[in-house]
Amino acid sequence: MAKKFDVPRGMKDIYPEEMRVRKWIFGKIRKILDSHGFLEVEPTVIENFETLSAKSGEEIEKEIYAFEDKAGRKLGLRFDLTVGISRMVSNKAYPKPLKWYAMSNMFRYDAPQKGRYRCFWQWDVEILGSKSFLSELECLIISAKVMNSFDLDFLIKINSRKIVDAILDEFGIKSKVEFLRSLDKLPKIGKDGVLKELKEKNIDVSKAEEILNMTSCKYEEIKEFLKNNEESMEEIERIDNILNYFEYFRKEEKMRKINCEFDFSIVRGLDYYTGVVFEGFVPSSSLSSAVLGGGRYDNLLEIYTGGEKIPCVGFAGGVERLMVVLDELGKVPEEITKPSVEYFVCFASRTEKCLKAGIKISELLRKEGKSCFVDTSERNLSNQLRFANKINAKKVVIIGEKDVESGKVTVKDLETGKEEAIEVQI
Repeated sequence: MAKKFDVPRGMKDIYPEEMRVRKWIFGKIRKILDSHGFLEVEPTVIENFETLSAKSGEEIEKEIYAFEDKAGRKLGLRFDLTVGISRMVSNKAYPKPLKWYAMSNMFRYDAPQKGRYRCFWQWDVEILGSKSFLSELECLIISAKVMNSFDLDFLIKINSRKIVDAILDEFGIKSKVEFLRSLDKLPKIGKDGVLKELKEKNIDVSKAEEILNMTSCKYEEIKEFLKNNEESMEEIERIDNILNYFEYFRKEEKMRKINCEFDFSIVRGLDYYTGVVFEGFVPSSSLSSAVLGGGRYDNLLEIYTGGEKIPCVGFAGGVERLMVVLDELGKVPEEITKPSVEYFVCFASRTEKCLKAGIKISELLRKEGKSCFVDTSERNLSNQLRFANKINAKKVVIIGEKDVESGKVTVKDLETGKEEAIEVQI
């Protein structure tokens, strides 16, 4: 028995059927981002390890695929696209604000799960060089448009790290980063799991429990709790504006299946977030995790610029997670999932004249924008026609000696069975 060569754990191959779905997804996303004036970029896959670890946080550092090259330099595979884009911006001057996006793969050495692999794809959106709440608003609008284009119900949950910090200050919590890392795991490990982690980190459990109870509070209750905290007022005003204008957009565009709400439990795990954070969910799906998430990170670029602060907002969506949702809810059209070709050119005879006719006819079809598969096998005509059916060709062009001599070729519609003779100057 021949040895079977498997892919490494957490990796996967992408076969034609799935690639068609991915291209369909990418096409819809690109169309929306291009319409908003965003420019597509592609950060390098391999980064210097110090670039990746500069602001990733301990949890992500553990997940980086790190290695040394032959010269002994420590390198790593990118774990997201934000870091690479931030480095790119710091290395070359552009008028700001910049609106860039990328759609590519990245790597994290974490536990594989439904809709997540160790090599996975994201679509990433970044607005760099703007302090305005309009940047966050545009990110939410883009995410809503993308999900609406797939006819998905979509719920955006929004919070702010500044608001969370203010509440932690009110309770006298000093280890904010540790608290946030545990709080971010709330959907996965539950309240008891978070409290257990916080206790292990020597954080006052009674205070932590009070804070965790606030995750179920409504936005107005959070605002009431912070009404005497002057530092929070500006951020609350930002959240108010985002919610207000997003609701206006939603109603104007009649997106009844799209909603946005404040949720104090949304904090995001990465250390570089400084303000508004958000995550997007598809409530009708069994997938409980977010299909996208992001926020404001105003301090990240100064690490790469040597001290120059550039305010930024960005988010990323998981392609594999989106595909899980689309498949589960039956939102991928059948013509996308079923690979097909418009024309299949086959030969009743393989003389030089017939083969040259096949080349000419196939190129004429391609110039008209049609997909055309020319048979390259040595099979007889009946077997060629069987193969055309297997690859879901819509029409076949049959070329024989008499066709070449008469200047007419037979085109058969495989769906209806109808045949017609088409004049072609050969």
